[in-house]
Amino acid sequence: MQGTENLTNEVPHAFISSVYVAPNKTSTLQKLLRDYPSVSSINLTPLIDKVKGVLDRGLRAVQGVFSFTLIAAIVLLLVSIETARRQRAKEVATLRTLGASKRFIVNATLTEFAFIGSAVGLTCSFTGTYCRHPDSSATVWLNTGHPFQHMA
Repeated sequence: MQGTENLTNEVPHAFISSVYVAPNKTSTLQKLLRDYPSVSSINLTPLIDKVKGVLDRGLRAVQGVFSFTLIAAIVLLLVSIETARRQRAKEVATLRTLGASKRFIVNATLTEFAFIGSAVGLTCSFTGTYCRHPDSSATVWLNTGHPFQHMA
């Protein structure tokens, strides 16, 4: 800033401050305003309540969308399970027609489910290990390059 301290003495100015007054202490604030008539007071409680109301409505909207998505996902999962069950029944009928034993069909089904479960488990394990939030203590491949770089 250029100039002297006396340069702004003649210019009108105001001081702005804020203070929290508990709802049960408003009488103290009223006394302060009576004693100092040049002090202005703005009650922000109605504004804050309005903002909270808007945020609550927005939160309810997001919860509604989430609920709809969750219900749609559950319905889709049930339809997918039912379709897979019908397809599996047709496969079993075809295998039985071709002469497969019950033991063979059960072993084939269990082997298939074991491979699917292992693939899902490994995928989740790698995803959980190598894609953590950057603030976590694990090695993060998003920040360091290749996910298996630290193993070399």
